[in-house]
Amino acid sequence: KMAALFLYLKKEGEIMGKIADIFEGDYPINWDLARTELDLVIFRATVGLKEDKRYIKYAKDSKIPYGVYHYVTATTAEDSREQARFFVEHANKAYKKPLFYIADIEGDRFNSTNTEPVCVAFLEELRKLGCKKIGMYINRKYKYAGKAIEMCDIMWIPHWGKDDGTIPPDSSKPKHYNDLWQYTSNGILAGLNEDVDLNLINGDKP
Repeated sequence: KMAALFLYLKKEGEIMGKIADIFEGDYPINWDLARTELDLVIFRATVGLKEDKRYIKYAKDSKIPYGVYHYVTATTAEDSREQARFFVEHANKAYKKPLFYIADIEGDRFNSTNTEPVCVAFLEELRKLGCKKIGMYINRKYKYAGKAIEMCDIMWIPHWGKDDGTIPPDSSKPKHYNDLWQYTSNGILAGLNEDVDLNLINGDKP
C-alpha cells in the first residue's frame, strides 16, 4: 500500500508547498501532477535490510528536493548499526545525496530496554558515515529513547486528533518538542489515489 505524508511549509504567515513522505506500494504516482503541490519529498529508502524498490526511480522522477527515512527493525545496537550502514549505502545510490536521514522508530519490537541503545547506535552510525542532518520519527517509544533525543537535528512526531484531515486544536499537539507534527492520516495529493498523512512545521527551526 502506498502512503504519503505532507508538511505544509509556513513562511511569513503564508501556506507554501507540501512535503510528502512516500514509500513503496501498489499505487504509482503521477509526478507531473504531484509536483504541482510538492516542495519536498521524504522517501523511505529501506526497511530492515531490504531496499524500497521504488526509491531510486521515484527520487529521480520527482524532480524536487528530497530526504530519506529507514524503517528500523533492529532490536540490538549491533543490528542497528548494520541497518544504518545498509540504509545510507542504498539511500546514496540515488542520482544525488538526500538532504537528511531519518530513523523510523515504531512497533512492538521496541521496549524500555532496547529502544535507547538501538536509536543511539543508529544515529551514531549515521554521523560516522557522514550524514550531516539526521533525526527520528518516533512517538510512543519516545520515553524510552533517552540520550538519542539530543542527537537529532530533526524530531518528527505523529499524534492525531480526530484524524479527519483537518488541523486539530493545540490540545492535540504532541507533548514532546517536535519539528514536524503528523496530525492526521487522511489527506489528498494530486497524482496519488489514496489517503495520505498530513503534517505541519511545529518547532522553532527553519
